[in-house]
Amino acid sequence: KEKYFNPDFLSLMQIVKNMDRENLPKTYVDSINNVMNYYYDNERESYTEEGWQLFQRSDSLARLAYPFRADYYEQYPMLWAYYQVLQSIEMLKHANIYQNFDSTPHKQMVALYESKLCNLYKGHPVHGQITTALTALRFQPGKPYIDYDIRNTDGQLVPISSLIRGKVALIDLWASWCGPCRAEIPNLIAAYNKHKDQGLQVLGIAAWDKPEATLKAIEEEKIPYPQIINSQKIATDLYGIIGIPDIILFAPDGTILARGLRGEEIEKNLAEIFKDK
Repeated sequence: KEKYFNPDFLSLMQIVKNMDRENLPKTYVDSINNVMNYYYDNERESYTEEGWQLFQRSDSLARLAYPFRADYYEQYPMLWAYYQVLQSIEMLKHANIYQNFDSTPHKQMVALYESKLCNLYKGHPVHGQITTALTALRFQPGKPYIDYDIRNTDGQLVPISSLIRGKVALIDLWASWCGPCRAEIPNLIAAYNKHKDQGLQVLGIAAWDKPEATLKAIEEEKIPYPQIINSQKIATDLYGIIGIPDIILFAPDGTILARGLRGEEIEKNLAEIFKDK
């Protein structure tokens, strides 16, 4: 299935993941869907004859098994069930890219975890993985941001809402040691300088980093926008962050407009928002 790992397809997946379907022109959304459908409709091309037969048999068996999983794991709550929960969360997270997607069995697995499985295997690290994955699932475009108090670089305890309320905001979760994070900083500085007078706020949140390393990186990169440090638990627990950089775009009312922005996607989203200003 090599085509699913080529740069064009991965780029398309990122577009679909961050696409604001309700506010974009229907012709644009339809064109993206048509390209996605082409990949899935021509899936047969990715297999040899024997491989295609095996794939169809495996797929049909998996579809038969799904409706029974939640009931089975409720009776026999084995550890493997928790990894099935993680798989269901991942499927739900990317539901919009699948054809004829039935979310029911996956929602049942999540419901089973929240009603029963979360109380078993106490202390096992899989609970932390599921908590983070669930938070990430629920912290997607269209959802509101989660407010919290945190210390800024001056040591003051402030709510994050006080820094972004009423503004279009980009929040950048990053770390000084993260190469891809540092690579995105020039893009964020450019966006900030271009749109700050139009009402854009950019806010950096350092995750999994030492304060002294964060402050050194801020100075080295000459970052002009506010920074929050010492926020490791906030990033992982509240926002469901499992990888950085994670650049999130918020509307003035705190609604998430896009997540996982990188490179040119940052300015493309902002240009659409500020085009009439």
